Amino acid sequence: MLPTAAFLLAITTGYAIAFGYGVAVRVIRHLLLAATAVISILMCPLIIPADQVILRALTSLYAADLVFKVVELRRLATTNHFLLQASNICRYLIPFPFLLVVYQERQSLLPFSDKNHKRITRLFGACLITLFAIGLFVGAYSFPYATSNFLLDHTVKVLVFVIFLEAFSRCLYHLERLAGYDTTPIINSLLQSHTVSEFWQRYNVRVHSWFYLNLFQPSRRASTTYAVVLVFGVNGLLHELMFGITTSRFDGYQLMFFLVQIPAVLASRWLRRLAARNSYLKTMVHSATILWMLLTTMLFFHGVNRIVPFYSATPWLP
Repeated sequence: MLPTAAFLLAITTGYAIAFGYGVAVRVIRHLLLAATAVISILMCPLIIPADQVILRALTSLYAADLVFKVVELRRLATTNHFLLQASNICRYLIPFPFLLVVYQERQSLLPFSDKNHKRITRLFGACLITLFAIGLFVGAYSFPYATSNFLLDHTVKVLVFVIFLEAFSRCLYHLERLAGYDTTPIINSLLQSHTVSEFWQRYNVRVHSWFYLNLFQPSRRASTTYAVVLVFGVNGLLHELMFGITTSRFDGYQLMFFLVQIPAVLASRWLRRLAARNSYLKTMVHSATILWMLLTTMLFFHGVNRIVPFYSATPWLP
């Protein structure tokens, strides 16, 4: 089978499974049915040949979007007894706006505005910054440090990646607003995060809402610590599966990356109180947060480097 045909088959299969679950959950709300749908969707990238890593990565991203929506459909059916018509399920499963997986947020639409020309200008500006970041990233490979100093290579690449992520997030945001959706940017000024907890609230805002409604809020009744462990544990397992299936290699780095965030997130409340004492401590806490994320993301980007050539220097991790 041609790679393109396998890619189309994989995303179509995932969509069909999610749609089938959306229809079935109106009658059968057993957890086993949801688990079967989730596992089946996550396995869809395996339809694509193992050497087509980029296509597998794109399919894994779409599969994650569908998995979030499957769980959201179950939440609506079991907690709110809110059942969707088949046509609404079809529209909900379309990955636009991307990763807007909380159903109620997706239904929020903008009134007609005659100021779309301003939005188009902002979209054009965000696209230019995105292209500039890509140019910086490509240009970073030609510098002498690129192959000799991994720590410097990692630092520069991560900073450029943040610029790209922020700009690309704004591209999607303006495009979605032009389409009439009342959305917010997926990424919200990461470098302004003063604690690790705040970083994860700013990173992937849309999925953060999903985790809050589907995992954190229900499990917080036991304890906040348990809820935090559950959220980052599930997030780590999901990323480990996605990267493992994409690269045909499971090494535990993605799971480890999310697990090491747990103590830092739990310490964030104390750090916020510490930072509130004076501007010096505020700067220290802010700097420590950036340094923490810079160092721990070595675990995350090690997996990214197996999908696309992220690093020029030899990574420290095996």
